[in-house]
Amino acid sequence: MPRYDYICPANDCVIEVSHPMSHTVRCWGELCELADMACGETDPKSPVERLVSHATVLTGTRDHAKGGHTRGGTCCGLPGC
Repeated sequence: MPRYDYICPANDCVIEVSHPMSHTVRCWGELCELADMACGETDPKSPVERLVSHATVLTGTRDHAKGGHTRGGTCCGLPGC
């Protein structure tokens, strides 16, 4: 299944998740559900944006659910971050 990076402008957190190509992630709550993590203090209805990435380019992001971090080293304030 393809992996995608999403950013939530409300908290500047970047999360990597897997989902079918036909699926569209629209909000922070849905993204957190896919990543199997809590929403924290961010409104679950906050919109998210899918980032464009290339398979051969490292983006500096990792899967938050596996201890990843946000881009640029900025913490999103979620447990384990």
